[in-house]
Amino acid sequence: MAVTGATGRLGRLLRLAWATSPPAGLAPLWIGRGAVTGPDELRADLTAELPKLPEGCIILHLAGSVAP
Repeated sequence: MAVTGATGRLGRLLRLAWATSPPAGLAPLWIGRGAVTGPDELRADLTAELPKLPEGCIILHLAGSVAP
């Protein structure tokens, strides 16, 4: 499962929740604009070229803009 927006508000909250209780049978690949700190993370600018993902990958799209 690829999770876009991993470094945003919702992505950070989801990571905290899944740190203690991960989704059964899924291994999240966290995609964000921030620095990569682990093997389950990928830095990508989704407005440019999309990253190559595993075939059949589920995408949870949390990336987007937030009003100030």
